[in-house]
Amino acid sequence: MLAIIAVAPLLFDRVRLLEANRTEQIAAAGVQALDLARIGVDKQEEVLVSAQSLLQTISHAIDRIPPHFRECNHFLGDTASDVPWVKAISVVSPKGRVICSSNPQALGLDVSDRPYFHRAMAVPGIGISGFLYPRASAGPAIVAAYGKRDPAGAIEAVIIALIDLRWVGQLASVVNQRPGAVAFLVDTGGMVLSGLPDPEAWMGRDVADYPLMREVMNRKRGTTAAAGFDAVRRIWGFLPISEAGAHLLVGIDEREILTGVQREMTFAYVQLAFVVILVLLGAWTFGEHTILGPIRALARTAENIGRGDLTVRTGGRRWAYEFLPLTRSLDSMAARLAARERSLRTESDRFKELATVDSLTGLSNRRAFDAHLAAEWQHAAEREAPLALLMIDVDHFKRYNDRYGHLEGDACLRAFAAILAEAAGGEGRAARYGGEEFALLIPGADTADAYRIAECVRQTVEALALAHADAPCGIVTVSIGLGSLVPDGETSASLLVEAADAGLYSAKRRGRNTVVEHAAFDLAEAS
Repeated sequence: MLAIIAVAPLLFDRVRLLEANRTEQIAAAGVQALDLARIGVDKQEEVLVSAQSLLQTISHAIDRIPPHFRECNHFLGDTASDVPWVKAISVVSPKGRVICSSNPQALGLDVSDRPYFHRAMAVPGIGISGFLYPRASAGPAIVAAYGKRDPAGAIEAVIIALIDLRWVGQLASVVNQRPGAVAFLVDTGGMVLSGLPDPEAWMGRDVADYPLMREVMNRKRGTTAAAGFDAVRRIWGFLPISEAGAHLLVGIDEREILTGVQREMTFAYVQLAFVVILVLLGAWTFGEHTILGPIRALARTAENIGRGDLTVRTGGRRWAYEFLPLTRSLDSMAARLAARERSLRTESDRFKELATVDSLTGLSNRRAFDAHLAAEWQHAAEREAPLALLMIDVDHFKRYNDRYGHLEGDACLRAFAAILAEAAGGEGRAARYGGEEFALLIPGADTADAYRIAECVRQTVEALALAHADAPCGIVTVSIGLGSLVPDGETSASLLVEAADAGLYSAKRRGRNTVVEHAAFDLAEAS
């Protein structure tokens, strides 16, 4: 958007200049068309001046002609033949009858009703008819009439001449030099008297209702740009031919005038489009490198931090000055979050340990042991393997506490826990089940294996020879009950606990410091 805004003034100025040039070209074409029309009007004026001189000369000459019609006809015929643009010359009596003519067929013709005759009779000078199309003429013609007066001012005769307007042909040669140019000679009634370059195609057509003709009749003279009688848009120049009561219109094809301008405008627009594309590409490249690229990199960094990758940092690339505060903030935030995560993990580990480890002995507590027992029971059921459990109780521990104190009692429990942890090895799980009662879970051990381990634990405790004055044997001993079962997938781990508990109770009833096994404990009976 910034690039377009920057280029917009150049674009508008260029368009303004091109439109101004287009307007100038149209105006210049209008001047050319008007000049061509003026050439035709000037030629008409030249013809009329020549015709007046000719008729005045004839009026003086006929005074010397013998009063014989044949001599008069012969004289007028010779005169007409010497002037190429005169088709016929006649002498008309004051009553309007042709009494002498270079054209014998015109003798006796009554022209008393013609406007040009009346004007010649009433006003000194030459009278002009409207444009005519005599059969003998290949183009438009006019009739010029001149009244011959006697010394008293009375009309003796009227001399008329049929004039072939060769200037129309000369105008055609000029028009033909311009591709697409046309010219029309139209009378006041809207009828085409001649059309160039193809007179036969246009002669006699009524164009009064065309918008162009209405404008010509309203304005009389000037220039305009409009569709012509052939629906082709042209630049027109038009002038009235006052003596003949008609208008001369010259049109120059607008396409021919504007071809160069249009080509220039097209080239200019292509240039502008190329410049705009270059500016946009430059702006995009600049923005991609300095704005969008860094923003995407920062967004990826923030996304990685959001996914938990707190090791990511914004280093490794050069940042624009405007992005440095944000990069520092992201790095600082990642570092603080990483430190906070480490702290939380430490706290989590500590809380997890508090939730699963007995603080006195370092063995698993009852909650963790129960969860582990359930998992191992399920695992053993899937493998159809035995699972053994030792339930261990320190004999007469309450008496030990009462005599030696709780500190010594805690030391006794810790010493026993160390023995039990060593007996568990890598696959077993030892736990403080509650008070002075402990448990040892041994995956994959049958009754014989479990008994051997239990007896080893009992003998190791006995070998410590921790003094216990209130015990029958004088030292600290333990009673152990064991159970070993193969889970069937339909029973719970509580059966194994019941079996081991039953063995422990049996060991206590038998006098303590012994191991009682319940390997043959029937699951069906237990349930």
